[in-house]
Amino acid sequence: MVSACGSPTLLGLRTQLFDRSERYRSLSASRRPAVLDKAGEYRAIMIAAIARNADLAAELIERRIRATATNVLKYVGDLLEA
Repeated sequence: MVSACGSPTLLGLRTQLFDRSERYRSLSASRRPAVLDKAGEYRAIMIAAIARNADLAAELIERRIRATATNVLKYVGDLLEA
């Protein structure tokens, strides 16, 4: 989906951000309280993108990122309280 942007600068930045966020995705996955329907979430993002519904695609992506961030923050908070 991102390769269609055609900008080497944006693609490089996206790669750097993706690589740097891997530790948080990993931490979140190892401490997740419930199983996620990742395939369903990514399918919904894909459908929104194909439909050119940028607002919905952005909302779905943001929701996924926020869920990961919330899970990581909860785990770190629990560690600090222990």
